[in-house]
Amino acid sequence: MPSGVELALQVILLGSGLLLGVTGFGHAMLATPMMLLFLDAKSTIVIVRLVSLPALLAMSLAYRFPVDWRIISRLIIPASVGAIAGTLVLSATAAKVLVLAVGLTIIGAAGASLVRGLEGKLNLRYHLPLLGLIAGLLGGSIGFAGPPIVFGLAHNHFENKDQFRGTLLAFFALANIVSLIGFATLGLIDGPRLKVALRLLPATLVGVAVGERWVRNLSNVLFQRLVMITMIALAILSMGTQL
Repeated sequence: MPSGVELALQVILLGSGLLLGVTGFGHAMLATPMMLLFLDAKSTIVIVRLVSLPALLAMSLAYRFPVDWRIISRLIIPASVGAIAGTLVLSATAAKVLVLAVGLTIIGAAGASLVRGLEGKLNLRYHLPLLGLIAGLLGGSIGFAGPPIVFGLAHNHFENKDQFRGTLLAFFALANIVSLIGFATLGLIDGPRLKVALRLLPATLVGVAVGERWVRNLSNVLFQRLVMITMIALAILSMGTQL
């Protein structure tokens, strides 16, 4: 890999790690579209997953945020099924079309939340399994597992930013494991991709540490608005890199 490309990837992963440290999500949504400017779709998605898992585990262990395991239990099985199916979609569908479709949906949903606010809590029995399935499909195909889960948790745990982030981190770590198993089964994880991921991991961890330190004193109200604005910005960025 040319040194200039690797430097660009380091900067991208530093930024996506910073976002992960602040919000508890967004690592893949920020890194994936920008890395697609330098790498092919399959390599990008696999490398982002390989970097994300240790970053998520490190953040969870270091800061020990509270986790709502009821929500995790409702999400993880349908998300696992969706991730396997999404991996197959990755092999057959253009990433560009999926990114554009998801981006438009995110802009509409996050924009509505900013204008009208979030009304009511989701039904854990009915809504969460569906969100988990959608998240798995998007995560396995284009690496965007976050949006459905972020919107779901926003209705249930936005009053506590630490529990919001902790539950997101736990879910994404489990979902990443399932996705990586699927990638390995399909032979998508190889030596060169592993080496690139290892070289990019330190930049991600530095970003996580800086981001988490910055957000500690942010009020829950400002954090809520930051999350929705971040979702819109990430969707626009993702779409822009595909046009």
